[in-house]
Amino acid sequence: MVPSTTRIQLDEALQRYPAIDRLLGALMRVRSEATNPECFLLSMLLSDVANVLDFWEDRSDKFLKAVVDIDDAVQKILIEGSGHARHDPPRGFNARLKDLFLEVCVVADLADRGLTHFFPAPAGKIKNHDFNCTVHCDDGQPQDGCLEVNNLRSPVGIVDAFVESRRALVSSHPGLSKIDIVLTHHWDNTVDEAQIDAINSFVEHLRDRDVPSQSTLNLPTTNGQEVEVRVNLNWGEGRVAMVRPIGGDFPTGPFIAEDRLFEKAVSTIEKAAAQLESCFGLRLLALNFDTPDAMLSSDFAIRLQGYVNAKWSGAITLFVFLQYRFLECNR
Repeated sequence: MVPSTTRIQLDEALQRYPAIDRLLGALMRVRSEATNPECFLLSMLLSDVANVLDFWEDRSDKFLKAVVDIDDAVQKILIEGSGHARHDPPRGFNARLKDLFLEVCVVADLADRGLTHFFPAPAGKIKNHDFNCTVHCDDGQPQDGCLEVNNLRSPVGIVDAFVESRRALVSSHPGLSKIDIVLTHHWDNTVDEAQIDAINSFVEHLRDRDVPSQSTLNLPTTNGQEVEVRVNLNWGEGRVAMVRPIGGDFPTGPFIAEDRLFEKAVSTIEKAAAQLESCFGLRLLALNFDTPDAMLSSDFAIRLQGYVNAKWSGAITLFVFLQYRFLECNR
């Protein structure tokens, strides 16, 4: 549970972002009462990470304008998120919060592209889809649509571990919110618990380092060979980024195994298609890729849409998202 002074800070921060407050404020207040309340959105609000919060505010505002009943939409988020907010450890709740925010982003972006009248699908024993909506077809006739939203989250990598560790310290060491961390390594490795511990220990001592400065973090591995990561600190806006050397002694990419990712995406799509079978109306599926390097080729997205069109003969429309943003290669 956060102290009373922090709850006042949270209320003041939410006043600066009225759409986030209307949509997610109640959930954040529930989270603030948890035994371990740390989560990335709470940290961003308390440290006012404006460049990210502006995006969340924009999407929340568009979502609120797109839904038929705001109270129903807010209640959906509370029903699906409040239990996680009360009981989940930070990593688990962060993952659930990302899924909920993806729904917000999908509705906002599809509303920008002409879909209207979004409202949460009625709750039942079996979940079929997330939202009902109206689709305005090429002939001008409106049709009912059933929208299911799925999130393909990437594994926790080096950058994620740095971000989570820094966020956990920002409230007690606000100066860290003004330091940019730039990592140099050729791959955003999936990290194990020992490596996360090493990163946490490293980040805890960042407050004692000069800015700007450069140092090296050696991450332990199971085979005994350490992974060397260069860490540059600069004054900035509290961002974490990774720079990858390419060529020479370093791999040239690609950094995503697209065939394996395609198989994972197909498995997710087939499960969603089974859920949508009992829906009446146009069946719409939004699939977000949260890739470690925030990259996805347009050819990959088109290939995936081609697979969906061929298997379901146009009965399902797939919208591809990358990092919670609509990919313009969607057809």
